[in-house]
Amino acid sequence: MTISGAVAARACGAAHARFLFGQDLIGRMRANFLRLLPEQPEHLRQDPLADWLGAAVARNGGTFAEDLVTGQWSLDTTLPWLRLNDTGLDYLPIRYVPYTGAARVPEWLPERPERPRVCLTAGLGGREVTGEDWIPYQELFDAVADLDIEVVATLNADQLDPAAKLPDNVRVFDFYPLNVLLPTCSAVVHHGGSGAYALALAHGVPQLVISTELWWDAVDKARSLVERNAAIFLEPPALTGRILRESLVRLIEDPSFRAGAEHVQAEFNATPSTVDVIADLERLTAVHRSR
Repeated sequence: MTISGAVAARACGAAHARFLFGQDLIGRMRANFLRLLPEQPEHLRQDPLADWLGAAVARNGGTFAEDLVTGQWSLDTTLPWLRLNDTGLDYLPIRYVPYTGAARVPEWLPERPERPRVCLTAGLGGREVTGEDWIPYQELFDAVADLDIEVVATLNADQLDPAAKLPDNVRVFDFYPLNVLLPTCSAVVHHGGSGAYALALAHGVPQLVISTELWWDAVDKARSLVERNAAIFLEPPALTGRILRESLVRLIEDPSFRAGAEHVQAEFNATPSTVDVIADLERLTAVHRSR
């Protein structure tokens, strides 16, 4: 999404690639646009993106080319069954690296608890970018209050009603490093964002995804996990406390979900690591750099 990187690379002759956080919807959109453009009336055959980028690179002595939009190649962290294959672009698979920054870890956290632990997160994207959450937190807390589980929720003051009543089995933190938390969890409830989804894959944790079409590729990811019995997918219009409770209990108590999540985790671990792709990066750089 950072077009300036491609413009800078063109200006200095460097090779350049995109790093994808999810499905390549931009690549698909661009391919569809170019396919349909000749079919438009002549006076509507305009390409504002090419015009805009062309002007940007012209200031540095360059001209527009499609790689300014979609990269000379793309590093793709999605698993093979989620990757889009209809764009005609070159993808280099690479494993997502689970990392959520340095943080102070409470003494009680690292060990797996005696009772099932559930992580609840709406991600930083929902908090900082869209400003909307699809998860009815209080309804979920009320629904699981009498269950023998422990819920660790990452919510800030804007996401949690000041009058919220937290059951004894719920802990709330403004921010928590999911890479430390998820390995101790029996399930994770999230909004379908790329970070929570990928971290759950990395740690083999069954997922309860609550999302809508508005979250990039969240619905496609959730449905793909459901097909592999690694998740349950709920859409907000159908949500009730009873459905949330039943879904979470199924996810925790049915061992097939853990088996499905661990199978997907094995596929995740089979994806080339950052070390594995070094030779490919060197080769592609040598091919594409013009300096």
